Amino acid sequence: MIFYILILSVLLLLKNKYILPIFVILVGGVCAIRYNVGYDYSNYLTIILGHNTYDAEFDRFEPLSRFLILSSRKLHFSQLFFIITSLVIIGSTAFFIKRESMNKKISILIFMSLPLFFWASLSIIRQMCAVSLGTIYFIYLFQNKYIKASIPLILAILFHSSAWILLLAIIIKRIHLNNKKIVFFYILSFFLYILIPLFLRINTGVSFIERAHFFMMSTEELKGYKGLFYLVNFIFIFLLFILKKHLNNEDENKEKLAYYFKLFVTGTIIYNIFSPFATLGGRLSTFYLITLIIILPNIIEISNNKIVKYLTYIFSCIIFVYTIWLASSSYQKGLTIKDPYCPYRTFLSNQKEYYNAW
Repeated sequence: MIFYILILSVLLLLKNKYILPIFVILVGGVCAIRYNVGYDYSNYLTIILGHNTYDAEFDRFEPLSRFLILSSRKLHFSQLFFIITSLVIIGSTAFFIKRESMNKKISILIFMSLPLFFWASLSIIRQMCAVSLGTIYFIYLFQNKYIKASIPLILAILFHSSAWILLLAIIIKRIHLNNKKIVFFYILSFFLYILIPLFLRINTGVSFIERAHFFMMSTEELKGYKGLFYLVNFIFIFLLFILKKHLNNEDENKEKLAYYFKLFVTGTIIYNIFSPFATLGGRLSTFYLITLIIILPNIIEISNNKIVKYLTYIFSCIIFVYTIWLASSSYQKGLTIKDPYCPYRTFLSNQKEYYNAW
């Protein structure tokens, strides 16, 4: 736990001028050279090694993911997959923050602390590659640069098919939302969660729906992650309250803020609709919920609200530590097969075990 707290402390102590390059080098490096860190690391490693047990899993992977796995396998360097995907996730996130955030330190803090972002990237690797590339798509979509926007969108889909949901952003961008409409759709989301899963149970033969059905059924017994459900909805209500003056404004910064908030609203609604199905809800909503790393810092800078700023620092640090503690305690109680984060290990310090895998 201390290892991760030190990383966060270094980032918080840095000046804004240096924080992004250090973030890419430090956090990107930590992710790139990790060994058996994250819930799914061993599964990906087994697939890269070509063990027959995971042939069916590999067959359903998207083209870019398959290419990276085959390249790692052919070069007999399994870490290549983790190095490249780590650079894609952290690099794309850094680009998003650089272009859109008015307070880069708070953006990084939120990305590092919330379980759906940095912590998820250590496990659901292909998904988070798609999510991070989706943020670049949002940048160009707001600027009406559709050709440029199509490039990260296509790459995201080639990493994970769930990225098709990013096409919703084109419609969302054109919809005018005020507080009443937002509240209406928010309340409606709690009723839709009954209807949508019923639709997904129908055998349609459509690939995307079949994949969604697979994730729904595989996590149906979990009944959702209550902690994340409460957290997402608390943040939504908090943002709605402090953003009520800025949703309809022609100022460029506030217009952009309203745009990203509409995307965050979309993520919240998606999460609520699929809240009984933890994996499906989390995976689909993260594409839009990640805009929080831009929304909150920009609210703080536009409003110059020091109270919100300090609360963000305190709350984020608490969530950061709590996430590590929860993962470790779950392992100790036998609820998970491993502690996904502690102790942190690198493939460099586990050379014998690493090469024996081949």
